[in-house]
Amino acid sequence: MKKFKFKTSGTVIAVLIILILISLIGIALNVFNIIEYLKLGSNGTFRVVTFSIVIFVALTVIVLSLFALCNSYYTIKGNKLCLYIGLIPFKTDIDDIVEFNYFKKQEKLVMYLKDNKYTIIVIDQKDNEDFVFALREVNKNIIYENKTSNNEID
Repeated sequence: MKKFKFKTSGTVIAVLIILILISLIGIALNVFNIIEYLKLGSNGTFRVVTFSIVIFVALTVIVLSLFALCNSYYTIKGNKLCLYIGLIPFKTDIDDIVEFNYFKKQEKLVMYLKDNKYTIIVIDQKDNEDFVFALREVNKNIIYENKTSNNEID
């Protein structure tokens, strides 16, 4: 089972890094608040629990963001094309795939499905042919076209 690394865009990376930074700030502020409550000897058990829950949520956001950054890939499992973004799988039946077009000018590999839907496959450009050929081993009817600038749509 070959994995094809998902090519994360700069915008998505920036958003995930911002989420991580905001979460780290949230953790720091809530740890500070817990320490202050404990120093004062306040009977603020409810507040300490609330701060702890916020810390837990922030840690969860950090872990999920890091997992999405580091563990996103396409793979073929049986008759399914699976995209894993972190822990979240997205599956497509390979028999529903009709065609792939690689638009060289835009550097985009587009997958067309039977129900007139399409999706852009976001992998490294050098892996495009290996990716399509791996899918064609499961479904021989998949068409692959490499569009040149003569017949591309701008």
